Parts: sequence; C-alpha cells; structure tokens
Amino acid sequence: MRPSSLTRLLREKASELGFELVGAIPVSRSKTIDIYNAWLKKGYAGSMAYLERHAELKEDPRKLLPQTMSLLALGFNYKTLEPSEQVQNPD
Repeated sequence: MRPSSLTRLLREKASELGFELVGAIPVSRSKTIDIYNAWLKKGYAGSMAYLERHAELKEDPRKLLPQTMSLLALGFNYKTLEPSEQVQNPD
C-alpha cells in the first residue's frame, strides 16, 4: 500500500471513530528539543517531574522503535455548552 493511500485510510478510520483532527508526519529528530530542554532547565516544569523523563526518546522516537516511519496525532473537540467564566472574562 502506498503511504498516501495508508494516510487516507487512517484519516477515514479516525473520522469514523469520532476524531476531528488527524495528522501524519514523517518521524525525525525534534527540531525544538533544545528549546524544550532549556525550558526544563529554567524550572518551568514545576512539580511535573515526568516531563524530564525519557529525554532521549522525546528527541527522536526512533530510539524507542527504530523502524518507526511516521507519527500520528489525533484530536477531538470536547465541546461544552457554556464557555468557562475565565474564557468569557479573561481579565
């Protein structure tokens, strides 16, 4: 199966499952890992220590699964009936 056909098939299946957003990209070394690491070094993660774990895998997912060729991202909007007070009045 051609990659474009597989991507189309994955988009269709994701839509059937209720996902509104679907993205597929070739896997590569993170272009922003240095920014992420600097952010962590400044302490911006606070008490979220888990953000510092597995740094080498965040840099390049192929270190976990060398045969990985693409990454998929799926998303859906969990709409609410009423926007939160903070969204309505941000000040």
